[in-house]
Amino acid sequence: MLALGIKTGSFKTEVAIFQNGQILSYSCFKSNNDEAEKIMPLLMELSRKNKIKLSDIKKVYVIKGPGSFTGLRVGVTVANTIAYLNHAKLYELNSFDYWWTLFHELRKGSKFAKSALLLFAGSQGVYLSEKPGKLGKLINLPDLKSHLKKQKITEIFGDISKEQKTFLKGFKFLEIRPDLPEVIKRARFKAVKIVQPLYLKQPSITQKKP
Repeated sequence: MLALGIKTGSFKTEVAIFQNGQILSYSCFKSNNDEAEKIMPLLMELSRKNKIKLSDIKKVYVIKGPGSFTGLRVGVTVANTIAYLNHAKLYELNSFDYWWTLFHELRKGSKFAKSALLLFAGSQGVYLSEKPGKLGKLINLPDLKSHLKKQKITEIFGDISKEQKTFLKGFKFLEIRPDLPEVIKRARFKAVKIVQPLYLKQPSITQKKP
């Protein structure tokens, strides 16, 4: 059985194709908000390389956000479309559960400091999650250091910009490599009929003047 995994809307885009639980192809590349131009050509390339048909995909896994408005919209649309056309089973997972899964897999069986997950929420903010299983909250960057100190958090991880990492000097940032195949293997995805992108704040769109 063929399965497809898609993660967009973050600093790294991931696409994975599985057959009977084994990875056939996996691609992870830097996102430049150009998923609309890259995702489908990449899927076609991977299908030709592995001599498979996209129409044979029977399971679709997608990370629904939060994340980039444009990136999430593209990834979720592709996942929903392929699932609909193929009558495939569709599964979703939020970005917080994605990163907590990788964190606990990395630290399995070892003691670690009090940690927190940070996700990019624009240049002046982050989504903060202090425990798995719950959605994070939006915190403005100027307030972040004081909040982390108040909660006695000493280690952070996740998906934030280089500039935001620089701002957080004094805190240990644990670099975790994106790994969608591992998350699909480990995490509990939710079966749905259609995936809706998860936006925790309104997108910054400039309105045209009348």
